[in-house]
Amino acid sequence: TECDLIFSKNGKETDDILGSGGGGVADIASIALQLALWSIKKSRNVMIWDEPMKFVSVNLQDKCSEFLKKISPELNIQIIMSSHLPNIIEKADRIIKVVNTNGESKIFIDNISSM
Repeated sequence: TECDLIFSKNGKETDDILGSGGGGVADIASIALQLALWSIKKSRNVMIWDEPMKFVSVNLQDKCSEFLKKISPELNIQIIMSSHLPNIIEKADRIIKVVNTNGESKIFIDNISSM
């Protein structure tokens, strides 16, 4: 199975994600591809991502967070991800913060909303 990703902006199509839209577009495309692959196989109901939206512009981060918060229950998947972006973190149901001080890591757990 294979596919070609074609992106359209202002009526112009391209398959050059990084050249035409930057890292944020590539981040969103990556999430979409992972979800598409998962929907075919559905081997686990957990997604683990490391900084999945690190290149998304600040003005779009809220929308991305809302999207993940919406699809999680709709697809019945748990999303575990790392992020340092406040706009992404604030939408989480639970935050586990790791702080390293003088070589010692301390873990803090915050329950933001009921799950």
